Amino acid sequence: MKRFMQWTAIVVASAAGAALSYRWLVAIRSRVERGLESVERVAEDARAAVAHTEEALGRTAQTARDIRRTIG
Repeated sequence: MKRFMQWTAIVVASAAGAALSYRWLVAIRSRVERGLESVERVAEDARAAVAHTEEALGRTAQTARDIRRTIG
């Protein structure tokens, strides 16, 4: 009977540990997914800013060329 109780305690403790580990992993996965979504938003904003900057630089270069032609 004593051995049965020991094994029962071991099985119950193992099951509880597995359940807690599973909940912990699910919570971590959720946090990681939210973090990755945030990083993706920041990266997309950065890409848009770079594209806007490249467009502005192109217009500035064209204006400089136009001014040179006008002066020259």
